[in-house]
Amino acid sequence: MFKTTLDGKVLMTIDYPADSGKYTKKEAFVPTETTVADNGDIYIADGYGSQYIMQYDRNGKLKGVFGGRGQGISSSTTHMASP
Repeated sequence: MFKTTLDGKVLMTIDYPADSGKYTKKEAFVPTETTVADNGDIYIADGYGSQYIMQYDRNGKLKGVFGGRGQGISSSTTHMASP
């Protein structure tokens, strides 16, 4: 993930979260969405990989990981199940 200025200057790079303990290979991390909270925290969803959501602080330091693949429709995943 890259944070850039409007003219394309790279201000920050967040690589795959090796220190999360959730991934053994870089290729398993396939981010699909990113959002920034009001406090500056950055959330990156790995919707096509292992389906975790990574939470980073405004400086790009990993704060936590949640979600992941579940077992069945009632399990927690990063995708919403249809009713």
